[in-house]
Amino acid sequence: MFRKRIYRSDLFSPEKLTSTDALECALQELHSILTKNNFKHVFQELFDNESPDTVLLVFSSLNETTSLTEWFLESFPSEAADYDVTVHYKTIICLSTEILSSPFVADKELCAQHHEMAQIAPKALQYLDSFLHSIDIRTQHHNKKGKAKPSQRKLPQVKRDDGASTLVKKYFDVLNVKIPKTSSQAAILVDHILQSQRDTLKFYLKLLRRPEISTSLKECFIVSASPIELEKSTSGIVASLPSAYPIVQPMKSALYFDTADGFGDWTVVISTNADKFLRRAHKKNLSAFNAIVEKIKELSCGHFTDDNQKRLCGSATEVPVFSAKISRSLRLVYQIDIIPDDDKETQAVKVFGIYTHAQIDNRLWSSVSSQLRKKGKEYQRRCAVRGHADQAPKDIFTPTFFPSLPEVSPSETEDIPDLRPDEKAQNHSRLIIEKYVTLSQPFLDTILADVDAIFPYMVSTQEKRIIEHPKSCYVIGRSGTGKTTTMLFKILLIERTSQPTASDSPRPRQVFVTKSRMLAKKVQEYFAKLAGSLAMASRSPADVPAAPQYQVDLGLVDADDIVDWRTDLPAKYSELEEKHFPRLCDMLEADMNAQTLTASPKRHRSVITFESFREFYWSHFPEPLIKGLDPALIFSEIIGVIKRSTETLSEGKGYLK
Repeated sequence: MFRKRIYRSDLFSPEKLTSTDALECALQELHSILTKNNFKHVFQELFDNESPDTVLLVFSSLNETTSLTEWFLESFPSEAADYDVTVHYKTIICLSTEILSSPFVADKELCAQHHEMAQIAPKALQYLDSFLHSIDIRTQHHNKKGKAKPSQRKLPQVKRDDGASTLVKKYFDVLNVKIPKTSSQAAILVDHILQSQRDTLKFYLKLLRRPEISTSLKECFIVSASPIELEKSTSGIVASLPSAYPIVQPMKSALYFDTADGFGDWTVVISTNADKFLRRAHKKNLSAFNAIVEKIKELSCGHFTDDNQKRLCGSATEVPVFSAKISRSLRLVYQIDIIPDDDKETQAVKVFGIYTHAQIDNRLWSSVSSQLRKKGKEYQRRCAVRGHADQAPKDIFTPTFFPSLPEVSPSETEDIPDLRPDEKAQNHSRLIIEKYVTLSQPFLDTILADVDAIFPYMVSTQEKRIIEHPKSCYVIGRSGTGKTTTMLFKILLIERTSQPTASDSPRPRQVFVTKSRMLAKKVQEYFAKLAGSLAMASRSPADVPAAPQYQVDLGLVDADDIVDWRTDLPAKYSELEEKHFPRLCDMLEADMNAQTLTASPKRHRSVITFESFREFYWSHFPEPLIKGLDPALIFSEIIGVIKRSTETLSEGKGYLK
C-alpha cells in the first residue's frame, strides 16, 4: 500500500525554481507542513524522491522556529537493531557524502573522518546486535538448566571464518575501540557508537545552518535549474541542434585503462625511470624483462611475501619503502601508496624503480620514507592497512578503499646532512617532480612492440576534480603547479569522450589560447603524442599517425616574433579541417575581413633592446641563475662580449658559444 505524499510532488521541480523568490516560496511551503509527528515521513519522501542537492538545501534553509534539529536529536535511535533503515542514518550518510564533495566546506579532513565513521557505524552496530542476540539465546538456554547468568563473564566467541573476523576487526579499528568480549562491554559500545553518530548528525545540521553555506547552496540550486527552463522556453522557437559537447566522463573511463591481462586487483603505477628501464630491458635483456613483469604481476595480485615485500626502510612512525627480489642482482623498489579512484581513494603499488642490489642506498630510501611521513598520520595509517582476501591464503591481500581526504601540499625535502646535493635532488624528483603512469595493457603493448609512447600520468584528487569539472572554471596557481597540463588533460578528455558518438553528431571544437607561441607548440606536440598513444588501445601501433614535427633551430630569435610559425595552417578559421590546430585570432580576422593578412615569407628578427630584455626575458630565467645579478650588467655582457667582442670575428655564426 502506497502512502499519500505529504508535500506536492512538483514542489522542488527544477523548471519551476528559477528565481530566489520561487525557491523561498517552496521552502516556506515545506516548513509550514513540517511537524514533530510527521518530519520523519517528510524526510523519507525527500530521500526517496529528491536529489541530494535538494536535501542539503532544505536542511540549510530551515529556520529556528521549525525545531528540526531538536526533533532529530530527541528521536535518535537508542538500540542497534535496524539502525541502518532509520531516517537518522539516511540523513547522516546523505549529508556526509554531499558535504565531503562540496566546495563550500573548508574543513575537509574533519568531514572525511565523520564520513568514514558514518559508513562503518551500521556495520559495527549490526555485529554488536547479533553478538548480544546470540548471548541472549545462550543465556536463556543456561537459565532453563538452572545455571548462572553469564552477562558479566567472558563468553565463547561466535565462530566466524577468517575473512569475516578480519572485516569485523577493521570496523572496530576505524572506531578506535576493542572488540567486546562480554555483553556489558557490547552494550556500552552500542551506546557509545550511537552517541557518536548523534553528535555527527548535530555537527552536520549546525554546519549547514551557517549563513555563507546556506546562501551558496541556494545560488547553486538556482543556477543549475535555469538552463532547463531556458531549454524548454526556446525549444518551440529554434530547432535544437545535437550538442557538440558530450557529458564529460570520469577520467578513468576515457584516459586510463584497466590493468594488464593476468594482473590482479592492485593498481600498479610506475615512474618514468622504471618505464625507461622496462623498455630498455625488453630490447636488450628479454629474460630480465620477463622476470620484472612477473614480479610486478605478483604484487598486483596482492601476493606479499617476505621475498617481495621486504621492508627496505621506514620505522613504525614512517611510511615504509619495500624491495622485491627479482633475481640475484635485481631489486624492484616500491611503496604502498594511496591514489584517487572515482569518488574515493584506494591503495596502489607505486614502483619507484628497478635497481641492482649494489645501487640500493638505504640512506636515500630512509630519507624518502621520512619525507612521506609529512603527508600526515591518516595517510600513514591508510598505507599500512592490509586487507585479507576472502578464502585466500594468508599472504594474499586486497586493496582497501577509503573516502577522499584533503590533499597535503608536498613539502620540500628536509636538509639531511648525510646526503650529497645530487642525492637530495634525486629524492626531490621522486617525491615531487616525478610523474607516475598506470601499468595498463596498452602501456605494456607499446613496450612489447618497441614503440615509444606517452600515457596520461596519475593526477592528484584536486587536479582530477578540475579535469572532470563539466562547466567553465578558473584555475589559479603559481608557475609549475600543473595548470597547463591539467588544461591539456581536460582537452584530451573531451576529445576522447566525443569519439564514441555517432558519426553524424558534430565534434567538439576546442581552442587552446595562449600568449606564447612556444607554449602553444609544446602543447600541440604533447597533445599529439598523448592522443597517438591512447589510440594504440584500439589500433595497432603502425596505424597511429606520427606527431607533426616543428624542430626548426631558431637560434637567438624569439619564437613569439615569428609571424608564420605554422605554415601548415589555412589563412581562415572557416577553412580548418580536423587535422588542423587553430591559429585563432588571425583566422577570425580573415573570416570577418577585418584586415588583410600580409604575412612576410621571411622570418621577422626584431632587435632586442634592454627594455624588452628586462621586461620579457629576465623574468623567465631560472631564479638560481639570476639571484643577486643586475639585468643591465648581464645585458651588457651579452651585447658587448658574447656578440661584439673581437673573438666573434672568428666564429661563423657571429657570436660566442
